[in-house]
Amino acid sequence: MDNTTKLLNSIETFLIKQDLSPEDFVDQTSDETFAPEQAPKDKGSATPPGKVPTKIFELVRRGGRVFERVRTAWVNPQVAQRLEQRKIATDWVRTLGNYLPLYFVGGYVRDKFLKKVSKDIDIIALVPLSEVRPVLQKLNIRFSEHSNAHARIKFEVGGINVDVISVKSDDLPDNLRSRDFTVNAVAQSVTGQFYDPTRGLDDLKRKLLRTPGNDPVTTFENDPIRILRGVRFLADMGLKAHSSIPDAITKTAVGLKNKKPRRIGFELKKILEVEKPWLAAKVMADWKILPYMSEDLNNIVTLKQSGDDNKYHVWPQVLAMLRKAKSQDLVVNAAILFSQIGKYDGEKIANLEDWEERSSELARKNLENLGFSKKIINRIALMIYNLKILSIDSPSPDDYRKVSLSAREDLDKFYRVAEAYIASTRKDISVVTSLKDAIASHQNGEGEDGEERTTTVAVEKYFNDSDKLAKAHTLNEIDSSIDLILSADPRIEALNQIEIMVRNG
Repeated sequence: MDNTTKLLNSIETFLIKQDLSPEDFVDQTSDETFAPEQAPKDKGSATPPGKVPTKIFELVRRGGRVFERVRTAWVNPQVAQRLEQRKIATDWVRTLGNYLPLYFVGGYVRDKFLKKVSKDIDIIALVPLSEVRPVLQKLNIRFSEHSNAHARIKFEVGGINVDVISVKSDDLPDNLRSRDFTVNAVAQSVTGQFYDPTRGLDDLKRKLLRTPGNDPVTTFENDPIRILRGVRFLADMGLKAHSSIPDAITKTAVGLKNKKPRRIGFELKKILEVEKPWLAAKVMADWKILPYMSEDLNNIVTLKQSGDDNKYHVWPQVLAMLRKAKSQDLVVNAAILFSQIGKYDGEKIANLEDWEERSSELARKNLENLGFSKKIINRIALMIYNLKILSIDSPSPDDYRKVSLSAREDLDKFYRVAEAYIASTRKDISVVTSLKDAIASHQNGEGEDGEERTTTVAVEKYFNDSDKLAKAHTLNEIDSSIDLILSADPRIEALNQIEIMVRNG
């Protein structure tokens, strides 16, 4: 019996014991990550509302030894289910490792030490990918092949994205030393042994962000995008930067100028979803990174503003808003980050009228340049534009309806942005409370004096073009529908269907 047959038999036995089949691990749709809360140590403590206890597997280093331990944490029921699925998926990969020399590497190992739950698994195989493909094919696991720095195979198991590259055994040390940061350069065999040529385990224990070989200039010159990854790690993982990093970033950040804006935008999206986005924004300004991301953002870093309502200058206000919002939502944090850029008019004067509308327009241009999708851009731009209602002394019923209709499913997120904005000024938070009450009243069909309204008004005058939003929504629907039409049968009259959609739009 050859190794492949033994492997398949072993996996089949494993799945039977778990009452599963290979199909259970294909096309899971959730890609969320969860940071579980530590369960109370006091046995007499009350159960947190809506939470259930579940087992968390994490890596710990003590007395020079590294081991995996199990602890109990309180999480939401759906989170507990996801964690269990991920444990099964990890066990499945480890079963593969009984027959193939595989190493977990990168974020999956790092996050276990930092008590986080990764949404993907990076694997190094010490055999050619040609030996991995047949196993996946016989297990009916659909995979795709890619090639950038390394040829790789990608597939999904138990809701986790798995990325496999092949490295010769002798080249494993060089592969790890060539990575961005030491905390991402720890490899763990699926049977538990660690390989750590850059002393990343020490840095994980100290929560220190350091580049391999203490040579950040070379690391960032080789790939300036690593600078943005470093910002994300600092703001999301409670790490502190090694003393060599800030100066190296100052010297090498200019390399971002040669990177495609969409590549920078891809990293910005991740940065805006970190645990402390305000810290990421502060670091990007302090380390002179913003000019290569957005000149409009960079323009407001030193912009001063006066007035009785202003508590901060412009950039500190943005940081205060991000901190107050306590959000890891992309749309909320992007709206806050770009909400004040319209206050710069080329002369460092911040008392412009209609700065909300100007900020909304500039945000749209910046986000388009950075490769954000049209749908996300529309949501963010509208959220910024709608801040205008907070500066109206006596909003009319139509003003409230326009906000309600334009915000739609993002209304709660808009409230979060509005609350963060008001909290960063000297205005009373009751402004937002009154706004919520008024909008709720009009959503319930109540008009002035309690009379029910039966008329419908336009959503809003947006950028002096009342049809622009409708057109944008139609284009988004067309964009998302073309692939479905063509994938169903490329020979059908796709163009006719699109034409009908536009006419009905």
